[in-house]
Amino acid sequence: MHTSSPINDVTVTSESVEPPSWTERYEAFLRWTLQKLDVRGVEFSVVFCDDETIRGLNATYRDRDEVTDVLSFVADEGASVPAIPGQRYRPIGDILIDLERVRAQADENDVPYEEEIRRVSVHGVLHLLGETHTGYDFANEPMLRHQEMLVQEYKEILF
Repeated sequence: MHTSSPINDVTVTSESVEPPSWTERYEAFLRWTLQKLDVRGVEFSVVFCDDETIRGLNATYRDRDEVTDVLSFVADEGASVPAIPGQRYRPIGDILIDLERVRAQADENDVPYEEEIRRVSVHGVLHLLGETHTGYDFANEPMLRHQEMLVQEYKEILF
């Protein structure tokens, strides 16, 4: 009997915050995002964290001693990460999401917290896949327009 395996491998964990009760539905959202982007055979992780954790990483890796909503760490910046012989999935990197910052940002922008989680998650995934932006002009940045299309298209409830 043949059993099918997922076409991508996504791992979601928490560091310095309580794991959300909606993690399983969130993983389904990430798999849906990859499917919509026609991405197959990759693996990445998402780590939910707090202000202090992401501020430290932002200072260490980006020289910005400030809180941010999402950080993407591409597995091999500027180059295609090859598949590892014998390994089913090609690692593309890691995403860190500051749940405290995302909640505050949702309030500031008067959008539902769940929508903002989807937004920063898609943003992180697009960066892992090599998309970039030079600013935050949602009307003129192709990556941000792509992000918003995906955020609005997803109709399932995460939490």
